[in-house]
Amino acid sequence: MRTTHRCPKCDYRQVLHIPRLVDLVAMPLGSELPAVRELARVENPGKGKARVIRMGVLEAYVCASCGFTELYTQNPEHIVVDGNVVRRL
Repeated sequence: MRTTHRCPKCDYRQVLHIPRLVDLVAMPLGSELPAVRELARVENPGKGKARVIRMGVLEAYVCASCGFTELYTQNPEHIVVDGNVVRRL
């Protein structure tokens, strides 16, 4: 859909582009905070101070008719292949 601007599911020709996916994160006391969806990796989880490494912002293409959605990652070259969390197929 990103390049054809056509839905592969229903062949509709109106595609919506969302360059940064934003989601709401539930907080205590019922409040919500907006959060941009990104691919990330956590180094040293559970071993003291964990470090979060950002690997790419998610963007979406949505069919305006049936709602079929494709996700893409901006800058996929920043994704670290470690053989555990991320594996090359």
